[in-house]
Amino acid sequence: MAPLTMIDGVPFSAAVECKKMMEINGTEGAKSVVKYEKRESNRKVRKYHYWVRQADEELSGLKYKPPKAFSNEGKGIKDMHHVYCHPKLGLGLLAVRPIPCHCQACKTQLSKDWITGVEPHDQPMFQNDDTSCKYHKIFQGSNKWYIIQMDQKEEKDPGYDPYMDDEADHFRAELQEYVADLTVPLIKKGGIGAVATDNTDGYYLVRWTGNPYADQVTNDWLCKGIYLNKVPLAPFWYTQDEGTAKLFDVRHVVLGQVKMEKISSTNPLPNACNKKSAKQKKALKIDEDDHELILEEIITKATLENPVKDDE
Repeated sequence: MAPLTMIDGVPFSAAVECKKMMEINGTEGAKSVVKYEKRESNRKVRKYHYWVRQADEELSGLKYKPPKAFSNEGKGIKDMHHVYCHPKLGLGLLAVRPIPCHCQACKTQLSKDWITGVEPHDQPMFQNDDTSCKYHKIFQGSNKWYIIQMDQKEEKDPGYDPYMDDEADHFRAELQEYVADLTVPLIKKGGIGAVATDNTDGYYLVRWTGNPYADQVTNDWLCKGIYLNKVPLAPFWYTQDEGTAKLFDVRHVVLGQVKMEKISSTNPLPNACNKKSAKQKKALKIDEDDHELILEEIITKATLENPVKDDE
């Protein structure tokens, strides 16, 4: 945001000046010498964009309560000036640290890949070994990353207003629709996807019998598919169900395209199962990374549909 201060009768914005400082090295970041040209050409993050919100911009009425002190040193959110959001963190989770360092080592760390199945605080991009940071001698290990949970204000909290709940419901509904729009291109006739359920596994696998289409009345994205059956005594293995195709709401799809592996010498069926029956039904095994990814996405969707309160 651009709060203005009058200096000698002239409006001055600290936020705008900060943006200018961040852009001193250009939006493409620092360039290496020719020796490292190939490495530069393979960089995942090529441009950085800095944005200052206008003071008169309309904001959402949704408000979160400030988190309690979360560091061993007793630091809280007021001590954190670098707030980083990542889609894999899910709704309400933030990564924060005291100082938004802009050196190349810190930018490289934040560009590291998200690893499926690893807790947020253990992700490579949020590790606290800052010895590679240009200013590590100044920070002396104090510029640590923290993963914090932000909770929506409740009726008992100061500054609460009922309209905040309406804003939150509207925001989650819009986010669900947006996620569904991203999922639609991944669903292909004949492919296999994962649909969230309330059973102990958390999801069913479905073979799509058609392509997604928008309902003429509700405008919701729908798609037909047939459930796969789990192979008894063979974890992660499935066979095709010959039942009737059912209609699925794409908002409940947690992964539109799931990787499946055929039976092979490097991917054998477990000895405990009925191998003959499984082979006849052309059993497939779900990729274990995709299995972990599905479980992570289920947690994110559950947060969107049923936000957890502090007293639950």
